[in-house]
Amino acid sequence: MTSTTRSEEKSVLGSLLKLLPGKRAAAIDDGPRDREAIQSWLVAKVAGALEVPAEQIDIREPFASFGLDSRTAVSLSGELERWLGRRLSATLIWDYPTIESVATYLTEGTEQQAAAQESDRPVAVPDGPSEY
Repeated sequence: MTSTTRSEEKSVLGSLLKLLPGKRAAAIDDGPRDREAIQSWLVAKVAGALEVPAEQIDIREPFASFGLDSRTAVSLSGELERWLGRRLSATLIWDYPTIESVATYLTEGTEQQAAAQESDRPVAVPDGPSEY
């Protein structure tokens, strides 16, 4: 029986992630793309690649600690780009090295913008005689 070192496990992640492009959790794919959904999508990808329960993935742990090499990071960024339906930098995973930081970066403007748009909506005035 051979023992597997952490570095051997890490190198396996890159290979496994390449095999997962078509595997997506339906529950995650059908909802809004907010910070939690992005985090869940990334956790599912990493957990699936490592073949571990999602609960074992720490969103504050650097991608590099999961064995992500540069080619796999670009691939993951491309998959995320397709899932979100918007252009992303190929270096996104290196620029924001944790699941938490990627999700925050991708949603920090959109969540604030949605809140601002909600507060800017005109108030509906019922039809009827006006006093003015």
